Amino acid sequence: MNVFRNGKILWCSVILCMFFLCACTGGSGNKITNGNELTPLPPQKKMEEETTTAGTSEQRITAALIGLDSEKMQMIVKDIYNGNNYVLSYNGGTDVKNVYDEIVTMLQVPEGELLDITFDEEKKKAKTVYASKEAFRSNHIVGFKAAASSSTITFGSASYMYTDTLVVLSDGKILAPNEVMSRDQVTVRGIDNKIYSVTVDKGHGYLTFTGAEDFVGGMVEIGRNFLYTVSDDMMIVVPEGEYEVVMSNGNLEGKRTVYITKDMTVSLDFSEYSAPANKTGTVEFQILPRDVDLFIEGEKTDYRKPVVLEYGTYIINLLSNNYETYTTKITVNSTYQVEAFDLDKIYAKENAQPPVVTTAATKAPTTAPTKAPTTSPTTSSTNPTTAPAGGSVALTIAEPAGANVYVDNVHVGTAPVTINKSRGEYVITFKRDGYITKSYIVDVDSSDGAQSLSFPAMSEE
Repeated sequence: MNVFRNGKILWCSVILCMFFLCACTGGSGNKITNGNELTPLPPQKKMEEETTTAGTSEQRITAALIGLDSEKMQMIVKDIYNGNNYVLSYNGGTDVKNVYDEIVTMLQVPEGELLDITFDEEKKKAKTVYASKEAFRSNHIVGFKAAASSSTITFGSASYMYTDTLVVLSDGKILAPNEVMSRDQVTVRGIDNKIYSVTVDKGHGYLTFTGAEDFVGGMVEIGRNFLYTVSDDMMIVVPEGEYEVVMSNGNLEGKRTVYITKDMTVSLDFSEYSAPANKTGTVEFQILPRDVDLFIEGEKTDYRKPVVLEYGTYIINLLSNNYETYTTKITVNSTYQVEAFDLDKIYAKENAQPPVVTTAATKAPTTAPTKAPTTSPTTSSTNPTTAPAGGSVALTIAEPAGANVYVDNVHVGTAPVTINKSRGEYVITFKRDGYITKSYIVDVDSSDGAQSLSFPAMSEE
């Protein structure tokens, strides 16, 4: 009984010693870690395979940013050297920096920016997107002009080349270079002596008029910098902004305020400024000798019957083969009046020199009438079959067919239409109900005497 008890005590002592040794060993720095806290390393062989694959599929390009879809987290870019377009995805892990090496988001990258991009070619996923440090950027440019014949872009005294990879953007829309008007405000980006992207920061809209019939032939002033002759159904290309519009024609004047927004057409109504009904008078001319020709404001007039004229003052010329041309003024201010002229008495009274024989052809007034005796103005039209005058061009505007065509704000007809124009630069505008109005700058060359121009189809509104 004592032996068993002593043996039991000895066994317990051994167990206690073993436990004490384990505890002492644990105090030397070892720690028991739960299994879920362990982070097993992937097999080394697999890591090497992934690195090799990623390295072989990586692409590097310099491209212009065309568009951004923030919902799908995709960007559309165009390689500035080969013209290829890419749709690349991005995420929060994509390294995006501006030209100052500041970390930014893709939403902070402006359209048209030139970017140095690395991406996974297989996954089409962007890794790094950096604003190119080789590129130059010129802001707030006015006076932009792209010449397709020489592939040059000029503004101010600067001149650059461009290629068919050029990107021209306006609020996400891709434009042709000649859709940028000289008064638009743009940002240009390029490398060395070539421009690769142009963005329109402040563009242009369009201004039309209604109720302006009494102002035709007068002037319209838009702000302080734009002055045009008023014509029927005119459409004016105007830079974005707010303007005071003043129309005037003689003593008639009207003022309105307008705000022009990019690509939009605004119509101003001037009918409240219509001129009062004009009073007219009937004038009976009694002129001797009988072979005298009468010109009223430069226009030959048949005075064998009474002439109806609006109230006002007119310059008249009396031409005869036997007398010097006699010039005077008459004022029409009654419903009926008689104006009598006898050249024999006039020259005798004025103690004129002996009559000089001249011909009516050599003495015809050379100035255009300032107030025609007709009741309404007339507009001239161009006959497409008529040969152009010396130095002018028979310019055919063929497409888009059915669109109203304006050349330098003046309506010239519906496409296809042919007009005569001298050599130079013109703004051609197309307008059609239900479609977006478009303008283009063209250079007319008179070297061959004829030109035909076709423009892209119009887009629906």
